[in-house]
Amino acid sequence: MRGRSEGKSNEQILAANVNTVFIVQAANNFNVSRLEREVALVWSSGAVPVIVVSKIDLMREVDPLNFLAPLASAAPDVEVFAVSGLTGVGISSLRRFIPGGETVALIGASGVGKSTLANQLIGEEIMDTVGIRKSDTRGRHTTVTRQLLPLSDGGVLIDTPGIRTIGLVEGRVDALTKTFPEIAEYMGRCKFRDCAHEDEPGCAITEEIAAGQLQVSRFESYKRLFHELEDQRANKDRGMKTDNSREDRIKAITARQQSRLGK
Repeated sequence: MRGRSEGKSNEQILAANVNTVFIVQAANNFNVSRLEREVALVWSSGAVPVIVVSKIDLMREVDPLNFLAPLASAAPDVEVFAVSGLTGVGISSLRRFIPGGETVALIGASGVGKSTLANQLIGEEIMDTVGIRKSDTRGRHTTVTRQLLPLSDGGVLIDTPGIRTIGLVEGRVDALTKTFPEIAEYMGRCKFRDCAHEDEPGCAITEEIAAGQLQVSRFESYKRLFHELEDQRANKDRGMKTDNSREDRIKAITARQQSRLGK
């Protein structure tokens, strides 16, 4: 699974040969926009995303079920679990994703409780953890390198360092389709094949938004990530053309040198 720092072209390999990825976000600091990026990143890698909302022990006055309900629309077709790494609530529901021989990775921002969650899944205190900051009840950064953690039943858990920003990289072509299935359903149904989904007549997307069947925020997120991937492809194509041109020049110079030596 690869990630890319937003605004930079260099990729960073987070983990390889992963079956499932636990996308961890803290209940007291949830970011839907980041979640959409994380889900798209996991789908593009070929792994299966599972959303884990941690630190529900900090939400004593909030019903976890009501808190999780809005996430169903932010991540359709992705399972969501509310857990507490501190008390162990909800941890048992995650164990079915780590059968023998399977590999699960944890991703998320610094301080969302990935290491505490890892300790609960392993069943012992292996990963270092620190308490939350009293000023804003947020966690503090602990994991600085990837940790490969073998489980008793033969599964493997990978704890990754906190990621500040997430940029998408090219991967499976159906990543956005899986991330935004309700948007993808209406793609190709517009009156015009080159519809920009703005103010064109017969646009299936804008009609469904007007009818309240699609969320504007979700469509804006889809467009933003789609254009980002398109830019990635364009940059990659330009890079390939530059490399090919450079290779052709080197071949031409080599051929001339060989010709002179032959004389």
